[in-house]
Amino acid sequence: MLLVWRTGILSAAPAAIGLTMLAASDMATRRVPRAIVAQTTAWMLVAALVDAVRLSEPKRFLMALGVATLVGLVAALVWLVSSGIAFGDVKLLALAAFVPAWIRGSAVVTVVAVAFVAAAFYVLIERLQHGRIPAKATIAFGPPLLVGWLVGVLTA
Repeated sequence: MLLVWRTGILSAAPAAIGLTMLAASDMATRRVPRAIVAQTTAWMLVAALVDAVRLSEPKRFLMALGVATLVGLVAALVWLVSSGIAFGDVKLLALAAFVPAWIRGSAVVTVVAVAFVAAAFYVLIERLQHGRIPAKATIAFGPPLLVGWLVGVLTA
């Protein structure tokens, strides 16, 4: 707890809890509930604001918010022009980008890269188990994104 207090990443706790709940929901139902996204975002932002005020680092807060917004906008653009991403994934990506961006902006690249590699492994395992995956099949992106988030936060 002392490490969290000194480094200014109080927002990691609500983000980790919310992303875990969202990954579980995505895995079970292929849905990302808006209520959990909203509550996680609210708690995460409040904790980050506390850190920003406590550490006198408003620029860090604004940078993390800007990076998360940019990730969300890029993901939304991909959602608009392709069928490879669901809107729940857009929400997850934007939410998952905030804490790594707070720690170090380049950590967001690690989160996304590891998440896509983990998703590719998931698809490969499914293909090996079932022989073939239908063209319109969907995967739950929440669990691979949670893996990416953990790797990005822990290595940043």
